[in-house]
Amino acid sequence: MTGIPNRPTARSLPSRSNLALFRLVGYTRTAMSRAEPPVPGMLAIDRGQNTFEMFTVAIWVLVATTGYCAAILHFWIPLPLALVIAAIATPIVLQIPFYSVGLVVMPLWRRIRRRHDRDNVPANSFATMAAFLAASAWFATQHGFAKGMAIASLVAAVLNAAAAVMMWLLRDRVRDMEKRCAEPS
Repeated sequence: MTGIPNRPTARSLPSRSNLALFRLVGYTRTAMSRAEPPVPGMLAIDRGQNTFEMFTVAIWVLVATTGYCAAILHFWIPLPLALVIAAIATPIVLQIPFYSVGLVVMPLWRRIRRRHDRDNVPANSFATMAAFLAASAWFATQHGFAKGMAIASLVAAVLNAAAAVMMWLLRDRVRDMEKRCAEPS
């Protein structure tokens, strides 16, 4: 992990975000920002540093998954009760990809590769988002209140893919901007 001392403009650097959409916003904010006077402190340059991104994605996945669970439960019980049960069950449902990756997928993957990775974070992230997008794709084809959330989730995924292409095209500019920001003032 790299640190950048005394640079307030480094707050929005693209390398502080995970998703391409937030990286593109960070690039735009940093490119359009004016030079600010140095302030005491150190900013970590690590992909998990964008609090707004983390909370936005986490809340959206939680709300949409609650809607999906309520839509399934609504086949058997009234909607208000389905929403209450779904709100309680969703945190448990969201753990299923983590346990399936940790107990089944990663042990098989390690045996195939004959290499032991230190953590399952990339695999857990991929499995969780793949399951979420698969559920979103299915609910987007259904009728009901969950369809809007599913379409919004898929639109966000498409926008993120477009932003990934744009960030790939801007990769040299981003690298130069981050080097300039890391240089001592």
